[in-house]
Amino acid sequence: MKKVFSVAVITFVWLGVATISQAVPVQLDVQGKITNVSLDNGNLFGPVSVGDAYTLTYVFEVTDDNYTPNASGVTGRVDNPFLSATVTINDEAYDVAITDAFSAITTSGIFGSNDLLVGFSPSGSEQANARLVFPPDAFTNTETFELPNTDQLVTSQSEAIFGLGSDFLGRGNVSSYTVTPLAVSVPSPAAFGASSLLLPLMLKRQKKQA
Repeated sequence: MKKVFSVAVITFVWLGVATISQAVPVQLDVQGKITNVSLDNGNLFGPVSVGDAYTLTYVFEVTDDNYTPNASGVTGRVDNPFLSATVTINDEAYDVAITDAFSAITTSGIFGSNDLLVGFSPSGSEQANARLVFPPDAFTNTETFELPNTDQLVTSQSEAIFGLGSDFLGRGNVSSYTVTPLAVSVPSPAAFGASSLLLPLMLKRQKKQA
């Protein structure tokens, strides 16, 4: 299964885009402050006030099986990519229930603007959605899922939307985000060498027992 993901905020950069095609799953941390509280019973995060900092943490995977290119010349759609989603406010973390049939990363236009919206929606039953807005020239290809650099984020239009049942409803602005490819466990040279020595011994023992 081929991994397809490009991002402009990871180490090696070529023409503003860094490719981390083998570094999946990927963690996206969206940061901002709460701008509106419509409902808060205090059960999830304690009392939440306007101005409190939040973090939305997504872990997701993009492959050639779940990615659909966008014919309009910008990054496309990713269906059912989420492995986890967490909302953290006041140092209290809440794990969002992932709904496979409704989880997606989408790209769309904005009425009355040339800017483009990349939306992260991990659940159909709960809202913990990030809406990241970028100028159209921030995107460079359609072959892979692409997330421009955080300094290209249009912060005035980007937002987070929270709808966590009857516990917490609110909104937040988006000030920044970070993308981190999660490390895949690779055996150390010493461990690999030990295993290569152990295998002949095991085969020899099995031969004797036979």
